[in-house]
Amino acid sequence: MWVLERGFAHKWRSIESIVEMNGAATGTDISSASTEAEDEEYRLLLGEAADFIAVTDGDGVYRYASPACRRLFGWEPADLVGRQAAELVHPDDAAHLLAARAALCETDHVTVLWRMSCADGSYRWTESTSRRTEPDGVPLFVSTVREITGPRLGVDGAAGNNHHDPMTGLPGRATIEHKLRDRLAGLSDGEGRQAALNVEIDRFKVITSSWGQAVGETLVVQLAERLARCLGAGDVLGHLTGSEFVIVPDLVADAAGVAALVERVHDSCRGPFRVGGTDLVCTISVGASSTDDRDHGAVELISEANLALERSKGHGGDRCETFDEAMRAEAVGRFNIERKLRNALASDEVVVHYQPIFSLQAGVAIGAEALVRIRDGLDLLLPRAFRDVAEEVGLLPGIDEQVLSDALREASGWELDHSFELLSGPAITVNVNARHLADPSFHRSIVDQLTMYGIGFDRMHLEVTENVLWEASQSATAGLRVLRDLGIKVGLDDFGTGYSSLSYLRQFPLDFIKIDQSFMADIDSDPRGRSIVASIVAIAHALDLLVVAEGVETEGQLRVLEDLQCEFAQGFLFATAVEAGEIPPLLAAGRSALISA
Repeated sequence: MWVLERGFAHKWRSIESIVEMNGAATGTDISSASTEAEDEEYRLLLGEAADFIAVTDGDGVYRYASPACRRLFGWEPADLVGRQAAELVHPDDAAHLLAARAALCETDHVTVLWRMSCADGSYRWTESTSRRTEPDGVPLFVSTVREITGPRLGVDGAAGNNHHDPMTGLPGRATIEHKLRDRLAGLSDGEGRQAALNVEIDRFKVITSSWGQAVGETLVVQLAERLARCLGAGDVLGHLTGSEFVIVPDLVADAAGVAALVERVHDSCRGPFRVGGTDLVCTISVGASSTDDRDHGAVELISEANLALERSKGHGGDRCETFDEAMRAEAVGRFNIERKLRNALASDEVVVHYQPIFSLQAGVAIGAEALVRIRDGLDLLLPRAFRDVAEEVGLLPGIDEQVLSDALREASGWELDHSFELLSGPAITVNVNARHLADPSFHRSIVDQLTMYGIGFDRMHLEVTENVLWEASQSATAGLRVLRDLGIKVGLDDFGTGYSSLSYLRQFPLDFIKIDQSFMADIDSDPRGRSIVASIVAIAHALDLLVVAEGVETEGQLRVLEDLQCEFAQGFLFATAVEAGEIPPLLAAGRSALISA
């Protein structure tokens, strides 16, 4: 027999010798077949093999176990010899492993995926290639077993391995749905509840864009291992897509049992993941659904768990949610919003309104912010009603592009009836998303449109939210710098509502910040509210950033902002968002005229 190990071909004199060297006599006299020196050479060879090499007999009993089993699975070779190999196989993998063994009667080798029990009670996914041999008529099975610890190509094996995910070796969607369908069909009244759990790494796209696809795949495999360790023998773990897993547990007694299982799964995934010598702290979200109705559909139950998962992620992640009917109603509502958005893009019902921005020092409007609306019959949908859905289904870039085009066309006809030394003309402020920032064609589109409409680059103000900067890739950040170097102004919108605002002020190329309107409510009545805004203004000025306050509604708020030397403001005190045709008179009017009106 020839074995390829670490790129070298070594000849083993016989299977009997391997077995005899481990002290398990086969009854064959081989004393004349080798010398003591040759035996030592073979022992060294097996001891250095990276993969676990095992020999089992026709009854499935280990006759030999190489030393690699100690390093890979925690077993001493002596612990395995004489033991039934089936005792170390995960229950859900036993059937296709037996099928693989039977297939060796008709083929020379078989490769199969299965989970092997470790000495510490956990399971590890393995890939084993087995061959059958019959020295002196005695059937023996020689297997080379390697642990699956990262991304790899799929392997054609026995018993439906094409239904397993090639990255993790776990069952795929088709297999999971089949198992869940069988379990639902077997439900009896009062027996318990059948659950489905969806598990996913939070902000996985950010991780892969920041650290690379290989790191993301390694995280997925490690999460699979953690989930497998926390599950019982009757629980089934599957991998759907990306970093999303599904768990079909054994029956649970009641809703409280489902909740306890969800918490156990969530807790098992806490703690950093070790990737390439670095500890990465990742959180997971869990969604669950359960039923005691045997007619409940398997696909429906998994979909309900997914709705709960989306609710968990929508609330910031690192949490667990259980499905209820309100989630279904919310999902239907989001579907209706998506339909309206698609119709609006197709029928030119994306509407742009504009809210003036005022210089508190000069007392005049210096430009306006473009704010998108979606026409819905006689009503207009505001961004808070559709922006999340638009981003989720990939419609936000198209909406933003239309807003940019309409805004620049309208702004090309605006003029200032006063002198404002910071700008060559009225500013037009537009919000952009992370996908646009990373797209070089979007940068060219801005430059081309500004040139076509004769708008000075300094008049173009782009606003990004803290969420966008959090998700921004290196290419997106580079794109932001390119635009700013051309003279386009870049600002941080909704300052103070995101993750770690102060770090953004230092890291990213910014010209101004916009204080979120939530900070305006009590600055003229609560000393603590005033102190927070005063601190934001002071920090911005220390970093040579201008400050825009949004949501200004009272003269008391305005006086505080003037005292704090905030440069710009917008809000209902001055003007609401209006159609494009109403902006020129507002640009000509002074602040006092607007407030008195």
